[in-house]
Amino acid sequence: MKKRAYTIFELMTGLSIILILASLSGLSFSNYSKKSDYRVISEKIPEIFRLMSLQAYKQNYQIDIIFDFDNNLILFKKNSKIIEKFKLPKRYTYEATTSNRYFNKDGNIHPMFSLIVKENNIEIMKFSVISTDKFVKSARIIKYIKKGNQWEKV
Repeated sequence: MKKRAYTIFELMTGLSIILILASLSGLSFSNYSKKSDYRVISEKIPEIFRLMSLQAYKQNYQIDIIFDFDNNLILFKKNSKIIEKFKLPKRYTYEATTSNRYFNKDGNIHPMFSLIVKENNIEIMKFSVISTDKFVKSARIIKYIKKGNQWEKV
């Protein structure tokens, strides 16, 4: 019985096909990961703010909003005790206007502020968290996308 071995050409061809497939799947995963992070920002941030606003209104207490951008966290505190943590994707950097933000007992935000999201130091998205008057029982969040040099309301 004659033994047959693989030639170096056959081994290199098989290895190159495997490497090409691996690189294509890596690119696909990278795109998926980026889209997932973008979705977390665009959908989950407004959702968590509305939820905390509603909780402040229903439970009739103030909820403080603390941004811990060093650890990519948004913390919600009641009487200095953390009641909710929201993890922000690390791909982006963040900036917030004003300090000492909180939801009052009516569920309204005080003071109004914006959360700016940056990718590679370029502003790509902004959330303005506002309430129009004292009878609004939940935070209103307006999302903006940066188009050129202008913010466009979404």
